[in-house]
Amino acid sequence: GNAGILSYKNIDNFSHQDAHQIFDVNLLGHLKLIQSLKNNIAQSDSKKIILLSSINAQFGTPGSILYNMTKASIESAVKSLCVDLADQQITVNGIAPGFIKTNMTEKIDPKFKELIISKIPSAKLGEPEDIANAVLFLASDQSNYINGETIHVNGGMYMA
Repeated sequence: GNAGILSYKNIDNFSHQDAHQIFDVNLLGHLKLIQSLKNNIAQSDSKKIILLSSINAQFGTPGSILYNMTKASIESAVKSLCVDLADQQITVNGIAPGFIKTNMTEKIDPKFKELIISKIPSAKLGEPEDIANAVLFLASDQSNYINGETIHVNGGMYMA
């Protein structure tokens, strides 16, 4: 499963309730799910955990400090869980999507969307299938020796 919320609040206008809500969903939700399923994962044939971060873990974007902090924390959790669960042969990896065609990106102001696309070397938003393909790869036996990594799926925006 996957869940996430985005909150456009800057340092001057977020409340403790805002912070708790986004941390509960974007970070603690992942950790609680892993905690509750860890024993089942350890006994399964495919011992893989895949967490979703965001390109915003790497870049400061206006008005989204809470979201960005949770996504950076996910990338840190990937590394920590990789070490913590290695003795059970569970691999933990992450995927950091860039700007993907979703309901959330459809709501972005058109001028801001043009600015975003101008910063993507492939000059387009990604498709949901691009993320699904990365998940399929990390869930497959082709990634058995990949552990503690976050794959960036963003059309080259991360390096631009």
